[in-house]
Amino acid sequence: MRRFLLAVGLVFLLTVPAFSGSKIISVNPVGIIFGVPNVMVENIKPSGLNPVLGGSLYIYSSGGWSTFGLGLTAGVRKYLQAGKSGEGLYAGGYGSLGILSAKYGSETTNSLLFSVTGAIGYKAIFNDKYVVGLEAGLSIYLNSGITIGGASLGAYSGVAPYGSLELGLKI
Repeated sequence: MRRFLLAVGLVFLLTVPAFSGSKIISVNPVGIIFGVPNVMVENIKPSGLNPVLGGSLYIYSSGGWSTFGLGLTAGVRKYLQAGKSGEGLYAGGYGSLGILSAKYGSETTNSLLFSVTGAIGYKAIFNDKYVVGLEAGLSIYLNSGITIGGASLGAYSGVAPYGSLELGLKI
């Protein structure tokens, strides 16, 4: 866990210079429904090639299972309409890394999560402040697995559809 937090801190320090200027800060309310609240920060660049950095919180509890985890996402979005960075149609690519701690009964274990996602989306900005976006794509997930005392919490390995609704602010 200490190594993971050190890696997260290093990535943050290396990406801070890329995040100066105008930003879009958004949340995905659909993630909250599935127990994975997340926030994304997109830095608006004149070139239309915008770096994106995000964080996720994994929370799940059911049938004796209790999980908690943190995730970090980094990527880029390329806006396809000239002169409209941060708004309109875009293509994006993201990599995500997370650590998950699970408890079942009296036993606990940890799991490492990794995913690579390709997506297309559309974002609208209203009153030069309010942001609404919709994104869809495919993700490749890899998970080191969680099994405790013969019980297993579903694996996330494989290819799965990806979707996101963004609600946020341009600052």
